[in-house]
Amino acid sequence: GGRGVLNTDDEVRSFMTFTKNEKRTKQRARDLFDQVVYEIECFVEIVECNRLPLLSGHLHTQVPESRGAIAYNRWRRSLREHEVVRFLALWESDRRSNSIPVLVDIIDDDVKRLLEHELARNLIFEVGSVEEQDRLAKQRIAECTAALAEAKNLIDSSCLRALREARNDYIAHRRTGAARED
Repeated sequence: GGRGVLNTDDEVRSFMTFTKNEKRTKQRARDLFDQVVYEIECFVEIVECNRLPLLSGHLHTQVPESRGAIAYNRWRRSLREHEVVRFLALWESDRRSNSIPVLVDIIDDDVKRLLEHELARNLIFEVGSVEEQDRLAKQRIAECTAALAEAKNLIDSSCLRALREARNDYIAHRRTGAARED
Protein backbone atom coordinates (compact mmCIF):
# COMPACT_ATOMS: atom_id res chain seq x y z
CA GLY A 1 0.00 0.00 0.00
CA GLY A 2 0.86 3.66 -0.16
CA ARG A 3 2.29 5.77 2.58
CA GLY A 4 -0.18 6.80 5.25
CA VAL A 5 1.01 10.36 5.85
CA LEU A 6 2.34 11.45 2.46
CA ASN A 7 1.00 9.16 -0.21
CA THR A 8 2.77 10.35 -3.36
CA ASP A 9 5.93 12.07 -4.49
CA ASP A 10 3.74 14.95 -5.73
CA GLU A 11 2.27 15.33 -2.24
CA VAL A 12 5.78 15.39 -0.74
CA ARG A 13 6.84 18.07 -3.24
CA SER A 14 3.68 20.13 -2.58
CA PHE A 15 4.54 20.32 1.11
CA MET A 16 8.11 21.34 0.42
CA THR A 17 6.85 24.64 -1.02
CA PHE A 18 4.31 26.27 1.28
CA THR A 19 2.40 29.39 0.34
CA LYS A 20 3.43 32.65 2.00
CA ASN A 21 0.41 32.53 4.31
CA GLU A 22 1.10 28.90 5.27
CA LYS A 23 4.73 29.75 6.04
CA ARG A 24 3.67 32.73 8.18
CA THR A 25 1.08 30.66 10.07
CA LYS A 26 3.53 27.83 10.62
CA GLN A 27 6.25 30.24 11.74
CA ARG A 28 3.90 31.91 14.23
CA ALA A 29 3.01 28.51 15.69
CA ARG A 30 6.69 27.54 15.82
CA ASP A 31 7.71 30.81 17.49
CA LEU A 32 4.96 30.55 20.08
CA PHE A 33 5.83 26.91 20.70
CA ASP A 34 9.48 27.87 21.35
CA GLN A 35 8.38 30.65 23.71
CA VAL A 36 6.02 28.36 25.62
CA VAL A 37 8.74 25.72 25.94
CA TYR A 38 11.07 28.42 27.31
CA GLU A 39 8.41 29.45 29.86
CA ILE A 40 7.94 25.83 30.91
CA GLU A 41 11.71 25.39 31.29
CA CYS A 42 11.85 28.54 33.46
CA PHE A 43 9.03 27.20 35.63
CA VAL A 44 10.80 23.87 36.08
CA GLU A 45 13.99 25.73 37.06
CA ILE A 46 12.05 27.73 39.66
CA VAL A 47 10.55 24.56 41.13
CA GLU A 48 13.95 22.85 41.24
CA CYS A 49 15.62 25.88 42.85
CA ASN A 50 12.86 25.99 45.46
CA ARG A 51 13.03 22.29 46.23
CA LEU A 52 15.62 22.54 49.04
CA PRO A 53 14.17 25.51 50.94
CA LEU A 54 10.57 24.32 50.57
CA LEU A 55 10.88 20.60 51.06
CA SER A 56 13.93 20.15 53.25
CA GLY A 57 13.12 19.45 56.87
CA HIS A 58 16.83 19.68 57.61
CA LEU A 59 17.02 23.35 56.60
CA HIS A 60 13.84 24.14 58.51
CA THR A 61 15.21 22.70 61.77
CA GLN A 62 18.32 24.90 61.54
CA VAL A 63 16.32 28.11 61.80
CA PRO A 64 15.80 28.97 65.48
CA GLU A 65 12.46 30.16 66.80
CA SER A 66 13.03 33.88 66.61
CA ARG A 67 12.40 36.81 64.35
CA GLY A 68 14.69 35.07 61.90
CA ALA A 69 12.21 32.21 61.76
CA ILE A 70 9.42 34.64 60.89
CA ALA A 71 11.48 36.02 57.99
CA TYR A 72 12.50 32.52 56.92
CA ASN A 73 8.87 31.31 56.89
CA ARG A 74 7.75 34.40 54.97
CA TRP A 75 10.53 33.80 52.44
CA ARG A 76 9.40 30.18 52.01
CA ARG A 77 5.79 31.29 51.52
CA SER A 78 6.95 33.81 48.90
CA LEU A 79 8.81 31.08 47.03
CA ARG A 80 5.70 28.91 46.93
CA GLU A 81 3.50 31.83 45.88
CA HIS A 82 5.91 32.64 43.06
CA GLU A 83 5.64 29.04 41.86
CA VAL A 84 1.85 29.31 41.78
CA VAL A 85 1.94 32.61 39.89
CA ARG A 86 4.41 31.28 37.28
CA PHE A 87 2.47 28.03 36.87
CA LEU A 88 -0.78 29.90 36.26
CA ALA A 89 0.99 32.20 33.79
CA LEU A 90 1.57 29.09 31.67
CA TRP A 91 -2.22 28.64 31.55
CA GLU A 92 -3.21 32.28 30.96
CA SER A 93 -5.72 32.65 28.14
CA ASP A 94 -4.84 36.26 27.26
CA ARG A 95 -3.92 36.29 23.54
CA ARG A 96 -0.82 38.40 24.31
CA SER A 97 0.69 35.79 26.60
CA ASN A 98 3.13 33.02 25.75
CA SER A 99 0.92 30.33 27.20
CA ILE A 100 -0.36 26.85 26.58
CA PRO A 101 -4.00 27.90 25.85
CA VAL A 102 -2.86 30.45 23.26
CA LEU A 103 -0.65 27.82 21.61
CA VAL A 104 -3.47 25.26 21.63
CA ASP A 105 -5.81 27.88 20.15
CA ILE A 106 -3.58 28.67 17.16
CA ILE A 107 -2.89 25.03 16.38
CA ASP A 108 -6.02 24.58 14.35
CA ASP A 109 -6.52 21.80 11.81
CA ASP A 110 -4.62 23.63 9.04
CA VAL A 111 -1.56 24.32 11.18
CA LYS A 112 -1.68 20.77 12.53
CA ARG A 113 -1.84 19.39 8.97
CA LEU A 114 1.12 21.51 7.88
CA LEU A 115 3.18 20.47 10.90
CA GLU A 116 2.24 16.79 10.47
CA HIS A 117 3.36 16.80 6.86
CA GLU A 118 6.57 18.63 7.71
CA LEU A 119 7.26 16.06 10.41
CA ALA A 120 6.65 13.24 7.93
CA ARG A 121 8.84 14.94 5.34
CA ASN A 122 11.68 15.33 7.84
CA LEU A 123 11.48 11.65 8.73
CA ILE A 124 12.34 10.80 5.13
CA PHE A 125 15.89 11.85 5.95
CA GLU A 126 16.01 10.27 9.44
CA VAL A 127 15.11 6.62 8.92
CA GLY A 128 15.56 4.13 6.14
CA SER A 129 12.47 2.21 5.19
CA VAL A 130 9.21 3.77 4.08
CA GLU A 131 7.33 1.59 6.58
CA GLU A 132 9.52 2.81 9.45
CA GLN A 133 9.09 6.45 8.37
CA ASP A 134 5.34 6.02 8.22
CA ARG A 135 5.20 4.26 11.61
CA LEU A 136 7.31 6.97 13.30
CA ALA A 137 5.34 9.77 11.68
CA LYS A 138 2.03 8.28 12.82
CA GLN A 139 3.43 7.71 16.32
CA ARG A 140 4.67 11.31 16.65
CA ILE A 141 1.43 12.71 15.24
CA ALA A 142 -0.56 10.61 17.73
CA GLU A 143 1.63 11.87 20.60
CA CYS A 144 1.12 15.49 19.53
CA THR A 145 -2.62 14.98 19.13
CA ALA A 146 -2.85 13.40 22.60
CA ALA A 147 -0.85 16.26 24.14
CA LEU A 148 -3.17 18.83 22.52
CA ALA A 149 -6.25 16.99 23.78
CA GLU A 150 -4.82 16.79 27.31
CA ALA A 151 -3.97 20.51 27.26
CA LYS A 152 -7.51 21.33 26.14
CA ASN A 153 -8.88 19.27 29.04
CA LEU A 154 -6.63 21.04 31.55
CA ILE A 155 -7.49 24.53 30.28
CA ASP A 156 -11.05 24.18 31.55
CA SER A 157 -10.36 21.91 34.52
CA SER A 158 -11.87 22.52 37.93
CA CYS A 159 -8.41 22.11 39.47
CA LEU A 160 -6.99 24.98 37.42
CA ARG A 161 -10.02 27.14 38.22
CA ALA A 162 -9.60 26.43 41.94
CA LEU A 163 -5.90 27.30 41.79
CA ARG A 164 -6.67 30.58 39.99
CA GLU A 165 -9.27 31.40 42.62
CA ALA A 166 -6.82 30.67 45.43
CA ARG A 167 -4.19 32.82 43.72
CA ASN A 168 -6.66 35.68 43.36
CA ASP A 169 -7.93 35.39 46.92
CA TYR A 170 -4.72 34.73 48.83
CA ILE A 171 -1.80 35.91 46.69
CA ALA A 172 -2.80 38.55 44.17
CA HIS A 173 -5.54 40.42 46.02
CA ARG A 174 -5.32 39.17 49.63
CA ARG A 175 -9.08 39.11 49.91
CA THR A 176 -10.72 38.38 53.22
CA GLY A 177 -13.84 36.26 53.54
CA ALA A 178 -16.14 39.29 53.94
CA ALA A 179 -14.61 41.32 51.10
CA ARG A 180 -14.34 38.48 48.59
CA GLU A 181 -16.46 38.86 45.49
CA ASP A 182 -17.99 35.73 43.98
